[in-house]
Amino acid sequence: MQSLSFQEKVRKPLLAITLLFYKLNLTKFWYILINPFKRYLIWQSPLFNKINPDLVVDIGANTGEFILNSLKTFKNAEIIAFEPVTASFNKLTNRFSSNSKINLQNFALGSENKTEKIYVSEFSPASSIIKPEG
Repeated sequence: MQSLSFQEKVRKPLLAITLLFYKLNLTKFWYILINPFKRYLIWQSPLFNKINPDLVVDIGANTGEFILNSLKTFKNAEIIAFEPVTASFNKLTNRFSSNSKINLQNFALGSENKTEKIYVSEFSPASSIIKPEG
């Protein structure tokens, strides 16, 4: 699971920076600052413009940012979104339940069939099965 280890090394510092902005009530500023850059790199890249998938899978959909970008970029694709945190899933349901191209599932995906505890953060993107430090 080398890729998961690398992913966690990258994810933790980014979440820490994002959480700091959240605690300082600068979340809106953070997203205004980072989203245009992120959207350009990901959603307007030549790679994404050349593919036209029939299906997009969003694992850990949170409140639906990836779903929104997928709808805009992959206009013909159906989307299956998985979100185990009830509060986030309820937001997804309110936001997307009327869209027949989106299939929402209220559970997590993993490599094993088992039940895990999710540590829910007040900053929802930081929720994880990995126990927070401190």
